[in-house]
Amino acid sequence: MKNLQHFTINKKRLTKKSKPFFVAEIGINFNGSLEIAKQNILMAKKYGADSVKFQYYRTDDFLSDKKLKLKFKVKKKTIVKTQLEIFKKNEISFANLKVLKNYADKINIDFHATPTNERGVDELVEIGVKYIKNGSDFLTHTHLLKKIASHKLPVVISTGMSTVKDISYALSFFEKYNRDNIILLHCVSNYPTNDKNANLSRIKSLRKKFKTLVGYSDHTIGNDSAIIAKSFGSVWFEKHFTINNDFDGPDQNFSSNPSNFLRYKESVMKGQKSLINKKKIVSLIGNGNINFNNNEKISRKEFTLSCVSSQNLPINTVLKASDITFKRPGTGLKSYEINKLIGKKLKRSIKKDVLLKTNLLK
Repeated sequence: MKNLQHFTINKKRLTKKSKPFFVAEIGINFNGSLEIAKQNILMAKKYGADSVKFQYYRTDDFLSDKKLKLKFKVKKKTIVKTQLEIFKKNEISFANLKVLKNYADKINIDFHATPTNERGVDELVEIGVKYIKNGSDFLTHTHLLKKIASHKLPVVISTGMSTVKDISYALSFFEKYNRDNIILLHCVSNYPTNDKNANLSRIKSLRKKFKTLVGYSDHTIGNDSAIIAKSFGSVWFEKHFTINNDFDGPDQNFSSNPSNFLRYKESVMKGQKSLINKKKIVSLIGNGNINFNNNEKISRKEFTLSCVSSQNLPINTVLKASDITFKRPGTGLKSYEINKLIGKKLKRSIKKDVLLKTNLLK
């Protein structure tokens, strides 16, 4: 009998026949406050989460254009802030990362995070995380993928605003896993995601194409999409979480508060798909295409990464790998297109964090 694909969590194996695993995505929903972060962890534990997830990043790792803005709502009022302001406020120091991990251990809830650089991966391993999440925006980040794979930990890979080529490239770093200890997350990178854009049948498409366990990073409002996702084989449910929907921040408004998160989990466990309006089910199911849909075009441009200069470079520089890093916006060459740049000569001087496009080359 063929062994079921599995994902190891603290010596337990998650399979397609296991109970689903529920993640409270705290992310940046703590307003730069360590105490609010700890309150989120506590409430996530009390209201049914199996794990909490934070974003362990340095803003300079991914933001080349410091003027990029985000528009979001707080108490129904539209707010516009720069990404720089938002993300700088919510960076977590290594010291505070350890505090949060220790607190999660103390109250007996799993802790993991999404890193944005190689050092961040090493530091997460150092504090004892048992699995690592790679975000949709960093799906094709060559250096990060190499580092994550080098530690041989189970990996959760989110696939929002991506293509089959993007996902295949990411998975190529984990070939030795033989498709175990990998979960691909179906994700639509709209915040929030309208029902008509949920495209839940993509869960089946991902599983069929890539032969891995599949989960769901859910940005819709309510519980119905998750109920259907479970019926399509999702084993992992990640939902944005906050202790107060009226807090300032781009994710607070659409995140689940504690009571909503508990109802979310209960709804998935009961799996009463028959109670959902049939027209709504049709809308949620979508077309199953793996490549990003039209509604994600803006997100793909704003949030994915491109090849940019890692330092100031003079005219006639012959580009090498160390001259190139990967940052937002996603309007340039992807990391797997780096060979279009290496060995080529610049026709003018450029500063650090400039998008490296072929029109800069001789």
